[in-house]
Amino acid sequence: MLKTRLLVLSISVLFSQCITHNNKPNDTSHEALQQLILQCNADSFTQAITEHILDEIRQPFWVRTIRGKINNAIDQEWAEDSRVLFEIRGIDKEKKIRHTYADKYGVFEMSNVPEGQYCFKATVNGWDSVMGVIIVSKTADPKNEIVFEMKLGT
Repeated sequence: MLKTRLLVLSISVLFSQCITHNNKPNDTSHEALQQLILQCNADSFTQAITEHILDEIRQPFWVRTIRGKINNAIDQEWAEDSRVLFEIRGIDKEKKIRHTYADKYGVFEMSNVPEGQYCFKATVNGWDSVMGVIIVSKTADPKNEIVFEMKLGT
């Protein structure tokens, strides 16, 4: 029994050290992450004319800058007339909505976004919209990007 407790304690300490070395946010508990996600809703974001399904990404993206790629579930290119609208809104202080459009390959970027926690929504007519959370931090791995897939609307 004592060996089991020591093993659990050792694994917990090792996990805490990994989090510290990876520079992840201090509170990465399931409950804390779920609270972030619950603070996001579709209110005030743009709604597509055909939008009726909103897929939620349950794991926050942890990045230095807002950049990434939106894949579609069919192929890798978006039609010129169906560019994806990518919007963010601050969870805490900054409630201003910022937006950009992904190019025909789904690539997008927003510059000068301050550190903080943001809700995001990706929208395009005929496709299921996607929502989630982004944590912008100077301590995030510079290689981290926001990458997700959108499904054709049903």
